Formats: sequence, C-alpha cells, structure tokens
Amino acid sequence: MKKIILLFSALLSITLFSCNSDDSLKTEFEIKNKVIVLNQGNYTEQNSSIYIFDEDTKVMTPNAYSTANNGTKLGATLMSAIFSTTGVGYLLCSNPDKIEIVDILSMKVITAPITTGLSNTREIAGGGGYVFVSNAGTEYNVLPDGFYEYTDSYISVYSATSLDHISDVEVGSDAQGMVFHEGRLYVGTKEGIA
Repeated sequence: MKKIILLFSALLSITLFSCNSDDSLKTEFEIKNKVIVLNQGNYTEQNSSIYIFDEDTKVMTPNAYSTANNGTKLGATLMSAIFSTTGVGYLLCSNPDKIEIVDILSMKVITAPITTGLSNTREIAGGGGYVFVSNAGTEYNVLPDGFYEYTDSYISVYSATSLDHISDVEVGSDAQGMVFHEGRLYVGTKEGIA
C-alpha cells in the first residue's frame, strides 16, 4: 500500500512503544490504516489539534481530541506524542506543560494530565516500562543571532503504568529528540548524544 506523507511545520513525531519486557522498537501499530496528524497550533491561541485520517474510508476526522472531550482544548503547543501497543496515547504539550493520557481509539482522556517535573517540554519517548520527556528548563542564554540556548536541560522519567514521576536526569544543553533502544535512552543535546 502506497502512503503519502505530507510534512507541515505543525506535523510532529509519533513513536510507538511497548510496556512489556520486549522493549524492541515497534514498527507497526495495532490499529491498521489510520494516520494521526498532530497540529502544533499557535503558541498564544491554545489551538493545537489532532486529525485522524482513515485510509480505508478516506475520511478525515478533524479536531478528534476536542470532539471526543466535549470541546476541551488540548493546549497551545502539541509537541509530540507516543502511543503504546496497549492503546494508550501520551500527548506532550507545552503552554501549559503537560502530558495528556488518552485512549487511542476514541481520543478520550483516560486520567488527569501529568504536570509534575515538566518545564518547557520538547519531545516524548517510551520504553522499558517508562515514559521520558525532554525539557529545555528555564535557564537560557540569548545568542547573537537571537536564538535561545537552554543550558540546564533534563529528562523527566515516569512510570508508564502508574504514571508516577520517578526522577529528573540532567543531560546538558538544548535536549530535544530521544530514542529508546536495547534498554538505553539516547538524547540529542547541543553537546552531542547523551
């Protein structure tokens, strides 16, 4: 089956992970022929959204999260998402910093969002029974070109089952993308891979 992927500035990464003892990277999701599109939204307007495209019926469901949750807005900036093989979705937002926990099939909220341990969130990853979030933090330098360099980035670690905040791990400057592979979390930072 041919798939066409359109890249927009608002399209962000989606990753799959397993919470069981087999922590290998998953390449397929249990729900076949669905494309989930994350729209980052405008930072000041609280208008991020999720669209779901069904490849079989060719139907696009706009604002799936908001529709499933009685018009509730997701937030200003939907940064990224991961979906477990058990049907749980973790949606990472910034402004406000939170992880929304949803049922993937319905997009309905399962429980209260995680807000502990988050500061200027960047990316989310999962593996080994954990959920990891890269945080830029609040300390930064303004560079000559006007961009910010976040100097105290860290990774928040949560239990994928209890959703408890376990710890924060400092990783360097400008932590962003992450990959969990063979029991290790690799984090992209300004200094290199941590």
